[in-house]
Amino acid sequence: MHYIIFVTLITVLAAEEPLDSNSNSVGSNTGTRFSLSGEGRVTGIRAWEYLNVVYGWTAGAGSPMGHMQRFQLFDGEAIIQVSGKFTCYINWLMFITTSGRSFVVGHPSGKSFNMYPEYPGAELLRITGTAYGALTGFSAVWTATNQCPQ
Repeated sequence: MHYIIFVTLITVLAAEEPLDSNSNSVGSNTGTRFSLSGEGRVTGIRAWEYLNVVYGWTAGAGSPMGHMQRFQLFDGEAIIQVSGKFTCYINWLMFITTSGRSFVVGHPSGKSFNMYPEYPGAELLRITGTAYGALTGFSAVWTATNQCPQ
């Protein structure tokens, strides 16, 4: 009897833990490492494109050079896929949301990649990578949250 209660308690506690997964890093991964996350869900993206590569990212990754683009997510919307192309640098990024909208920055040339969460219901929580002037490495960290859409 005690055994059944213990197993049930462990199962309930495990169900409340967020499930994280990491996508493999792409690019040459040279330069200074960065890790960007906010508090809670991702609500928007700001990126710079210069000389056909992704040059900077929000604040703290790469350099804010060239043409800046902004993308604001709707309430309850989340990023569920990142695709792109890379050489030594990250040339192109495309973010897909739960509502089917997309945000594109850079120039589509190089080797392709596709990143998505390992668990159903997960969303983009954080990005990590490297920068040497422009972005040279990129990886996505996903988490399954219990947040209900607003």
